[in-house]
Amino acid sequence: MPEEIAESLIGARLGPYRIAGEIGKGGMGDVYLAVRDDSAFELKVAIKVVKRGMDSDAVLDRFRYERRILASLNHPYISRLLDGGTTADGRPYFAMEFVEGRPITQFCNAEGLSLSERLDLFRKVCDAVSFAHRKLVIHRDLKAGNIMVGADGSPKLLDFGIAKLLDPQNPAEVTSPAHRMLTLECASPEQLRGDSVTTATDIYSLGLLLFELLAGRPAWDLTGYSYAEAEQIICFAPPPKPSSVRPLSADLDNIVAMALRKDPARRYRSVDEFSEDILRSQTGRPVVARKDSFSYRATKFLRRHWVAAAVTFGAVAALVAGFVYANLERRRAEVRLNEMLAMADQTLLDLQAQIERQPSSTETRMRITKSTLAYLDGLAKDAGNNQDVRSTLGKAYLATGDIQGYPDDPNLGDSAGALSSYAEAVKLFGPGDRIPRGRLYWHRGVVLFKLGRVPEGVASLKKALDETEPLDTHDSLLVAAGALHSLAYALTPSNPEEALADARREMQIYSKLASREPGNLDFQNGLAQSYFTIGGALIRRNRIEEALDLYRASAGILESLVAKHPNDYLVGRDLLNAYARIGDVLGNPARRNLGDSRGALTVYQKAIAIANAHIAADPNDHLAQMDRMELLWRIGVTMENPDETAASLKILDEAHTAASPKPGGAPTTAQIRALALIDQFRGKRLVHANDGNGAVAAYKRSIEQAQLLIKKDPTDSSGWTIGLVAYSGLTPALAGLGRREEAIRLARQAIEEANQVLTSGSDKVALAIYVPRTAMWLAQTYEALAQKGASNQQRREDYLIAAENYANAAAEWQKLHSRADFVRFQSEAADCAKKSAECRRKAG
Repeated sequence: MPEEIAESLIGARLGPYRIAGEIGKGGMGDVYLAVRDDSAFELKVAIKVVKRGMDSDAVLDRFRYERRILASLNHPYISRLLDGGTTADGRPYFAMEFVEGRPITQFCNAEGLSLSERLDLFRKVCDAVSFAHRKLVIHRDLKAGNIMVGADGSPKLLDFGIAKLLDPQNPAEVTSPAHRMLTLECASPEQLRGDSVTTATDIYSLGLLLFELLAGRPAWDLTGYSYAEAEQIICFAPPPKPSSVRPLSADLDNIVAMALRKDPARRYRSVDEFSEDILRSQTGRPVVARKDSFSYRATKFLRRHWVAAAVTFGAVAALVAGFVYANLERRRAEVRLNEMLAMADQTLLDLQAQIERQPSSTETRMRITKSTLAYLDGLAKDAGNNQDVRSTLGKAYLATGDIQGYPDDPNLGDSAGALSSYAEAVKLFGPGDRIPRGRLYWHRGVVLFKLGRVPEGVASLKKALDETEPLDTHDSLLVAAGALHSLAYALTPSNPEEALADARREMQIYSKLASREPGNLDFQNGLAQSYFTIGGALIRRNRIEEALDLYRASAGILESLVAKHPNDYLVGRDLLNAYARIGDVLGNPARRNLGDSRGALTVYQKAIAIANAHIAADPNDHLAQMDRMELLWRIGVTMENPDETAASLKILDEAHTAASPKPGGAPTTAQIRALALIDQFRGKRLVHANDGNGAVAAYKRSIEQAQLLIKKDPTDSSGWTIGLVAYSGLTPALAGLGRREEAIRLARQAIEEANQVLTSGSDKVALAIYVPRTAMWLAQTYEALAQKGASNQQRREDYLIAAENYANAAAEWQKLHSRADFVRFQSEAADCAKKSAECRRKAG
């Protein structure tokens, strides 16, 4: 680049950025410090201006295609690509997040980091690289200079994907050493040979970085060697051991050696496996990495020197040839099998966890998983009983089940299909698959619980804990925490004490993980989720204000995460749930609440905006549709002011349509529960609108849906509660229409059901209040009938019966006087005694 062009960039503007100074020069271009100082906001960025000769048209075409992928690398340890364009003289430039810090090796040396601290820092780098790989982005130039560490000790990877954008070769990603501007000491053998660059290339580069962090110097010293000589060393010479420089364990030597193997297929299958092996070495457990065997080296030698070996060994040549041929064929099959499993396990299955965070991803995930299943089914037929193949196939079935109907992630609403896929998966896992089997039992338990099969769901969740709690790895802790979260949620209605204990165990796990990695999104998110669970258990113990504080703390964490990761679907949905819980506690009349309906409606509107955005991004997302339905009925039932009756009915009707199953489809437990609640409150609103017949029809539908819930699971207290409360509206509505016999019959039926609750094995503590309440409702029914009595004698008799039942209700309330939460019902109990006296007076 001519000197006058370089000088002219200082002070110049590139798009919205003003060049403030030069940071450094690289093989592909020069890097400048720039400031965005337009009317939008001020922001420091690093701008890389591409050198001439990089075929700018091709670069820009590729940039436009891949910019969206690279800009989506939202990870706390990755510097983001922000923008791009061309200079006045036509050269491409890229604006990246500006990172202040020191290269990772300088930071470790200057701060005097211990071996353990260096390994912990390196594993954070691995976490960032693994994240990008799951986004199908390869760095291709990982080295100490591209990994800066800030004052807080957090690493930040620079130039992620930029090398890919600047590659002048075709999209097939085949590189050539004649054209690629590589850092020779950091290049992999396949890069120098011009072979395809894969995730294994980044694993090799990480191996070189780990060597330097352990040994204090680079693995290769190529000073004085020609390019050709250096290429021979990198491609053929065995890498040195870091223990040759300073004392280290043999496990660390083997880990570095495995990452630096010349054959990409024989390195770690994924960055996660590499990182996990380091953790194993830190915790004194056996590592995956093993020293190269003699047989493998001998096979390689014979392949390279076959003619000389044949002459030397003479008479045994035929025998050796047969042995080597068989061994080579076996090795080829093993390598090929490992490559195929790595592709399925890493590229297709691990990818699911990241794709599901993107809007409009449900159908894409299903297509990927169906292709994976078909691929692995064929592979299993060829590989026989190979457990590696069976385990990977099991993971594919697990992923399929999740997409079909795991209700806590974006799914297609096919619960039966999910359970079928989980059943296939569990048959395939082997003894070493405790973590994926634990995840399967966890997800299966949630599906069963949401279907109303609570005992089966709880048993499955406990199996998940049996599989994972004895372990102490990153993945096992996450599965255990998830199972505890779901278990606490499932147990909260029937056993709030056990639920609270499980929720606190979940919080302890996430607090431990979050303290280890404060910048980890999943750990912070998990901590917020654990507050949800504890809050739910506290509400069951009538500690509503404490629950509200926890929900608000959870929302604060999630708002911060959404600000950092605005495109993350799951974090956005968790914030939606936080808002829904806050609204429920503030003023939802269908929940225990603090009476602030205005505050509740304000928070619900925030939540439904998130649900609407998710549906707009992916109309096939069943989970987002159910979220919106749940929020609609919450808004509808909370609009209790008489002047909001028409608006409330309109919203409840919309919620009813959303909750109804598709023609020919069977409703889920969640849909049945929602329909029962919606009809219950539609009945109330129709009474206010003077539509008695419409109210009666709505209340009856509510009771029918509640009975379906009870039939599915007699221990589910929500079915009993919704049905009994619906009677409280139905019988006065019937009385108001003059349907005397029906009103009395159903009011007495409510009393029978309330007493039945106490022997049904359901939540007796919560439901005991309906014994006095149903007596009170029968009294209200007779009082309503008295007001429409055809004769004075009939009115007098009805008032006397009403007075008697009010007195019975007051006596039943008195039996509950010792309850800690009796203060919530004190006004109802007092009203019964007062109403009894009033009715006697009216009877004359």
